[in-house]
Amino acid sequence: MKPRVRLPGGFIPPRAGLHQWLACLVLAAALWLLGMVWAGVDALASTLASWREHALLHVYLPQAHMARLEALTHALHLEAGAEIVRTIPPEEAARKAIRMAGIPGVPPAELARRMPITIVVRAPTAPPEGWVHLLAQAARAHGAEVNRDEIRLAVWHTRIAVLQRGLAWAGALVALALAVVIANTLRMLVLAQRDEIELLRLFGAPEWFVRMPFLVEGAWLGSLAGLLAWGGVMLTRSGMASAMPSLARVVTRIGPELVLAGLLVGVLGAWLATLGEREET
Repeated sequence: MKPRVRLPGGFIPPRAGLHQWLACLVLAAALWLLGMVWAGVDALASTLASWREHALLHVYLPQAHMARLEALTHALHLEAGAEIVRTIPPEEAARKAIRMAGIPGVPPAELARRMPITIVVRAPTAPPEGWVHLLAQAARAHGAEVNRDEIRLAVWHTRIAVLQRGLAWAGALVALALAVVIANTLRMLVLAQRDEIELLRLFGAPEWFVRMPFLVEGAWLGSLAGLLAWGGVMLTRSGMASAMPSLARVVTRIGPELVLAGLLVGVLGAWLATLGEREET
């Protein structure tokens, strides 16, 4: 059997058959979907991290428990580690509420009698896990309540960290599955060229020389899939730039990572395709 034309150095040039294109498209679609999910989680984590760093939490103490104010501030600081920024009396809160609502006709004194005392706190520099629950527990012990929306944001900050770790493991499993897809595609090429591979070995070609063409082809397919996924990401970004600017900024940064991921998956798939081939031939 006459060997095919090779690249300088004896390497077989990459091919673009139907199976290779289908594997490339499957890999590109999977990388695009995984990249968009990761970008969404990353954008949400960045938003929550910014809130966690700069935002203040509000603790509300009913006026009926005004005698507990000093004990409450000590508990928030000593037990929960919160920094006490300031205490807002009901009169000040009533005036601010009337000004923000645009209803100047409401008597501030009447509204102030119905409003709680507000204690503004800031999280410690390195808050421990579940810090917000510790804060809420210290507040409830003295008849106060932490703003529930702010508690939900803090809880989501912890959940996002867990979700990112889960996505990392899921991404590794998806990458392995995609590598198997590439391996099955390239395995057909390995079987189709068994005679050429055996001929190379009869002439004393080292193992790396025999496997290199398939590794190059895997890298080529993976890199092309990563570039296609990057193009899909940029098209998606153009549609969300005005509605979700923070997500659009994150999406822009993941393009090179998609190409690198495609390259690694392609090389891994090619290595799996040639694994054990020496014994079979």
